Amino acid sequence: MERLLNPLSNAVVTNAQSINDNGLVTGFYSADGQHQHGFFFNTTTGTFTFPADPVEPNLFLTQFLGVNDNGLAVGYWQDNAASQHGFLYDLNTKTYTFVDDPNIGTNNGVQITQITGINDAGRIAGFYVDGNGVQRGFYADASSLTGAGVFGVNRLGIGCHRLAQKAIDFPLATKFAVFSTA
Repeated sequence: MERLLNPLSNAVVTNAQSINDNGLVTGFYSADGQHQHGFFFNTTTGTFTFPADPVEPNLFLTQFLGVNDNGLAVGYWQDNAASQHGFLYDLNTKTYTFVDDPNIGTNNGVQITQITGINDAGRIAGFYVDGNGVQRGFYADASSLTGAGVFGVNRLGIGCHRLAQKAIDFPLATKFAVFSTA
């Protein structure tokens, strides 16, 4: 059975991105075709939940891209200058943890980090664009993002943590960055 998702009667964009084993769908929508906001849809109850956008300066859009069975969702928010910043969202506490690689640099004045997936073990995957404009994939343990350890910036007060990056060459010149504690 197929069901069309329409979070708002005036939505001109609706993208369902992920569904977990509990039947919770996550994605994003837009009423004006530009500014986007996240949603969750419970397939059992047929109800939508709309998380508040992050309270960040110059927020332009928010996209939720993945959700696991433990109530953690991932995605990114974008500012007016087109920089994108990854996040984890806890559905139980309704809080964001922001994730950017502090060594990322900018490319043409833009910084990009997206968290595109999370599994039930709390491992996240995503990509960032380095200062040379090269997209680099990564995975990390989400539990390391909320305390001292690996990965990047937690704007909830933990601050910057240094990352050790190891680039691995794959066929067809694909690179994947693996992050670990240094």
